[in-house]
Amino acid sequence: MFKFILAILIGIASATVLDLNKDSFYSVVNGDADVLVELVYSYAPWCGHCKNFESTYNSIDEAFDYTNKLKIAKIDVSFELLNYDVIEIFQLAIKLFKKDGEIVDYKDRRDFDNIINFINQQVGIKPMVEESNVIELDGGNYQSLTDGKTTLIEFYVPWCKHCKAVEPIYTELSKIFKYEDNCQIAKLNVDNKDNKEIVDQFNVSGYPTFNLVKNEEKHIYNKARTLDHFLKFLNEHCKTDRDLNGELGDKAGVNHEYNAIIVRFLRSNNQQRLEIIETLNEISDKVYLRVMSKIISDGVDYLSAESNRLNNLLATNLRQEQKDKFKIKSNILTHFGTLLAADHHQHSEL
Repeated sequence: MFKFILAILIGIASATVLDLNKDSFYSVVNGDADVLVELVYSYAPWCGHCKNFESTYNSIDEAFDYTNKLKIAKIDVSFELLNYDVIEIFQLAIKLFKKDGEIVDYKDRRDFDNIINFINQQVGIKPMVEESNVIELDGGNYQSLTDGKTTLIEFYVPWCKHCKAVEPIYTELSKIFKYEDNCQIAKLNVDNKDNKEIVDQFNVSGYPTFNLVKNEEKHIYNKARTLDHFLKFLNEHCKTDRDLNGELGDKAGVNHEYNAIIVRFLRSNNQQRLEIIETLNEISDKVYLRVMSKIISDGVDYLSAESNRLNNLLATNLRQEQKDKFKIKSNILTHFGTLLAADHHQHSEL
């Protein structure tokens, strides 16, 4: 199975599939490059297969985005375009227009792997490859890899077309959570007899089935199989704040359960603050404790000074791990500042 660089940001115009019409068709299909063209019926809202295929087609485009030897395009043949003479050359939903003038009909299943294979066989162009971050579970590693972590598991079978259709989305999801230590994306082959005991625990009856495991808890995922729905579900259960680009949001790292302790700490003098830290059992987060220690040594002005420093660093080109670390600390500093300002405002009104 291919594993590719996919950027299926559902709801965000990230794909660069060329949108053709009568005027632009021949300027693109001109012999400079091979061109894969999909026939699109935008006025068929009832066509679920059309909607589902859109994300797959976008991911095919992203997989070949590195080369100018192949273009991925689509043309709308809804009622206002039916008179275009260019439509007369279409008989099937997808055609490959080769540089030498040959036109090849695509006749296989409309899924990622089959279309990728078709392109490779016809024009010898391979997609850009990247290792997937989806963990392959089995009867031997299931317990050790899921213990103490929140894990979304896809129960799949290799021959399932719906499993293949969701694979690009699932791969992209795994990239988003790549740097979350306690939140992981996995899959398990139901056809493997060694996995039967695990499959029976989840009462799997259809494919693909998605279940989230968190300690002893099991949660069935029954939302839409889109990237944004998967993301929302995982952020909720993993207590994370990732966006579709894999970046951390402003809530990442902030724990509101600590609010009362932080307010008491901020109201106190330095001697009292030291006593609070020395007897503190409620907060185990090292970033929180480090910020509190710096407030004792540098005063509350440390909050704004350090925030400015981190924001300047975040504007530079950083590795994702470093960016995450700085973003979490920046969020916590901002939260301390917000609590401090709110407490001052409350006291000024008394």
